[in-house]
Amino acid sequence: EAGRMSGGEGKDGTWTYLVYADNASVMAHELSHVIFHVFERCGMDPRDSGGEAFCYMLSQLMKDSER
Repeated sequence: EAGRMSGGEGKDGTWTYLVYADNASVMAHELSHVIFHVFERCGMDPRDSGGEAFCYMLSQLMKDSER
């Protein structure tokens, strides 16, 4: 199983993440790393509210990755 995640900040301050995975479980793993990074940058704790924000974001990113 292979997966990779890379992110970088552009000159305008926006971040772009590139994620590769060869199956859905690895994709969820790699996208979780992205979410942790975003939450850290926003000063959010992924455990707040029972992890709901984390779970909704992971769910949406998994849907987006199917396209």
